[in-house]
Amino acid sequence: KTLDMNMPHGAQVGLTKMFLKQEIANVLEDRRNHALEHIIVKLQQWWKMVSARGHFVEMRVNTLLIQQWDRMIFPRKRFVQSRKSAFLIQRWWRMLGGKKKLAELREKKRREEEEKRKKE
Repeated sequence: KTLDMNMPHGAQVGLTKMFLKQEIANVLEDRRNHALEHIIVKLQQWWKMVSARGHFVEMRVNTLLIQQWDRMIFPRKRFVQSRKSAFLIQRWWRMLGGKKKLAELREKKRREEEEKRKKE
């Protein structure tokens, strides 16, 4: 009572130690275990939250990458296909122009040979 502490019945304070009856020691031990269990559960909840958040962030990043790829690759495929088609049309058009010029040159050569024969 000199320290004006509200001491439970069955506990005494010495100079360097506290002396408890077994029942009080058991109650304090149960309180300590309960507090530790509560702290451990909170730590486990926190770790599960951090782990789930990391998994969520990773999945979101992967989803965004797939969406970016999807938005890029299909228009690119259409562009490449249309460019190939344009090249095909250009080659076809140039071929027609080349055939026409070849036919004109052959006709010109035929006329020149015909004129040479007439002169002879």
